[in-house]
Amino acid sequence: MERSDKRILPLMLGGLVVGTLADLLLRTVPWGINILLWITAFMAIVVYLARRYGIVIPARISRLALPACFFAASFAWRDSDTLKVINGVALCSLFSLVALRRRDGTLAIGRVIEYSLGLLREWLAAPIAYLRASRLTISSLNKVTGMGIGATPVAVMRGILISIPPLLLFGALLCNADASFERLLVSLLDFDLSAVFSFLLWLPLCTVIAGGILLRIMLEPERCDLTPVRGGVSLGTVETSILLGTLNLLFFGFIFSQLGYFFGGSALLANTEGLKVAIYARRGFFELVTVSMLVLPLLLTVHWLLNAGSAKLTYLFRTLSGSLVMMLFAIMASAMHRMYLYQHSFGLTELRLYTSTFMVWLALVFVWFLRTVLFEKRDRFAFGALVSCLAIIALLDIANPDAIIVSRNTARLTDNRIDARYLTTLSSDAVPALIDALPALEPAHRGTVVSVLQWRSKSLQTNDWRSWNLSRQTAQDQIRSRLSAYGQ
Repeated sequence: MERSDKRILPLMLGGLVVGTLADLLLRTVPWGINILLWITAFMAIVVYLARRYGIVIPARISRLALPACFFAASFAWRDSDTLKVINGVALCSLFSLVALRRRDGTLAIGRVIEYSLGLLREWLAAPIAYLRASRLTISSLNKVTGMGIGATPVAVMRGILISIPPLLLFGALLCNADASFERLLVSLLDFDLSAVFSFLLWLPLCTVIAGGILLRIMLEPERCDLTPVRGGVSLGTVETSILLGTLNLLFFGFIFSQLGYFFGGSALLANTEGLKVAIYARRGFFELVTVSMLVLPLLLTVHWLLNAGSAKLTYLFRTLSGSLVMMLFAIMASAMHRMYLYQHSFGLTELRLYTSTFMVWLALVFVWFLRTVLFEKRDRFAFGALVSCLAIIALLDIANPDAIIVSRNTARLTDNRIDARYLTTLSSDAVPALIDALPALEPAHRGTVVSVLQWRSKSLQTNDWRSWNLSRQTAQDQIRSRLSAYGQ
């Protein structure tokens, strides 16, 4: 067997260990410290196998372990379901980035299509890689031992299927013949069938996915050029001028038509009922968010289709797209102010906070677009956008969005427009801020919050250490120690 073949079997065994740990640790929900423990074990196995078999992982790739640990630790830190989903996406992106860049170790340089589709491709390729390695291992063992090992599992399954009918027949007859044997057989077969099927399903699934990612990281994956073929389609000066020029006129016309209340409309909305304020702010915000989100892929596509080697065309694109982005900044500022008006009138929610955060990230991405794509550094754009996204997610973990929502909404107590019922639906991250705000709440709102928190205290109790979470533990402790003063 060649050197590459010798490494496959231990890597597959490592994948089996990783998959088994995933099945044992991650089966329990809600996820908490078990995510951090599993990620730590995964990294420990990677380090051991790399040292044992002389597999070199570039230093730049190894540094991604630190942010991966941070996002894994956030599962044991924050309790917000939204944050857990976002942190999970960040973790998956980091793992696939390691597999994608394992060959050359370059992170900062990469095409947009390579990072967007490449990261997804790594996860889709992971189970295929593990199944291919299994077939290669069986084939290699067959050559060494001269046995048809690959046929053994099929024979086992065939033997099990053949044995089932006579076992059922004779077992039923013997049970009818003797009551003690029936009780013995029933006691032996008294197990949770759903748990068995769950084990038979999740263990192989965890193994092929986690083991496949391990194989993709440890063994240098093949290069795959994801650059789409233009098929002879390209944009020249005329097409670029018409496309970007008309968009500039459209954006300018929108800004000009909105000058009366574009950045606030305070005077216009001063005597307007709350519903009309909602229509102006909420509807306008999400439409403008959609516009801002669609401009970026459009500009990247136009830049990719430009005729290469034309300095005049490059300058034209730089001018028109730069002016378009500048006007887009004005539109994004208007959208953020519309959301401020809406929050001021109706309070802050998760959707409003995370959408506003997305707009902030989008603004950073456009700044990075001006710095890279417009100055012929397109290969640096994708990684910078990814880094800024991970940084925003980390800041959200640190800032505690649910606590911010409670603080912002309880600050509006003088307006008597607090939705206490909604605040109690937030995660355990919001509990300390809710308890701090209790003295200032009206009796009706206070009673609602106290009763819901006391009910939640029972649901927070868990005997499974794998689900331990700092935020849930803190919430439970504070509910027990601080709500007794309210006599409920």
